[in-house]
Amino acid sequence: MTYSGGDALKDIETAEITGIPLTYKRLEKGLIQDKFDGVRLTYMNGSICPSTGEKTKFSLNMYCDPDMALEDYDFSAGALGNICEPYVDTISKAACTRLSVSQLWDYLD
Repeated sequence: MTYSGGDALKDIETAEITGIPLTYKRLEKGLIQDKFDGVRLTYMNGSICPSTGEKTKFSLNMYCDPDMALEDYDFSAGALGNICEPYVDTISKAACTRLSVSQLWDYLD
């Protein structure tokens, strides 16, 4: 099943998110109560899902943990969600905001 169309400008959506990452190491340690901010990349306009008749999509949730070392990361043990809209959770310091456009304009001002 294809989870995205072929147009990188029309078939990828980004969104800011807040949630509880269901990653392998965090689940293993029982760390599923803390919420983190992050960003979601959603690849859309894939094949038609047989069970819903809607186009399939796949999301990559990247959560920011500023307390992790830059080289550390964690990810879900497999795809979560359902067959038509699966997603993967990841968490690392690399997903944290470095510099926003508004901060750049504030600095230049």
